[in-house]
Amino acid sequence: MRRSRFVFLIISTIAAMSSMAAHADDTADMKAMHEKHMQQMNKKSGAVPSLAGPVEELNQLDTRTPVPMPPYMANHQKQNMREHLEAVQGIISGLSKKDFKAIAAAAKRMGFSEEMGNMCEHMGAGAAGFTEQAIQFHKSADEIARFAEKRDQLGVITGLNNTLNRCTTCHSTYRQQIVDEATYKSFADLMKKSMLDSKATK
Repeated sequence: MRRSRFVFLIISTIAAMSSMAAHADDTADMKAMHEKHMQQMNKKSGAVPSLAGPVEELNQLDTRTPVPMPPYMANHQKQNMREHLEAVQGIISGLSKKDFKAIAAAAKRMGFSEEMGNMCEHMGAGAAGFTEQAIQFHKSADEIARFAEKRDQLGVITGLNNTLNRCTTCHSTYRQQIVDEATYKSFADLMKKSMLDSKATK
């Protein structure tokens, strides 16, 4: 039984890595589209980006796909990230004590809900693939809670590994880009158009 669970853990890790590779091409295309759109927005506003500034320099060095969002949304997202980290700490603490109730409670703090799904869509409106990855992250946390409710310690560890794989995949793929409300809306509209065009060609 333990051997089969171990094999499942290895397979799930390989599957997560394969998903990252398959997503790479789409991410590169989205990054190129994002940069082109930013250039167009700068031309319209008359803004001339200065590469001498530290923020602009960092953006040049960080090759991850930008997720455009206004400051209030970026701050909210960072608060969520800190809460997720606290939840992971709660799961690990529960594992050390075999406290499955605590594990389930901590996992549910990261779990999926309709409200959470709407929040993911709102935050990822300007970046292809972000919303889908975020939703899958929350649903993977629900799996941890289900294993905890069955008092399945190895299942909890397997589920936590899956959730952390989704964390690292998302963070290695995307980064925040702080924009004003008008630019955020522009990217969101661009993404909607891109999705509609993609569906029309299929």
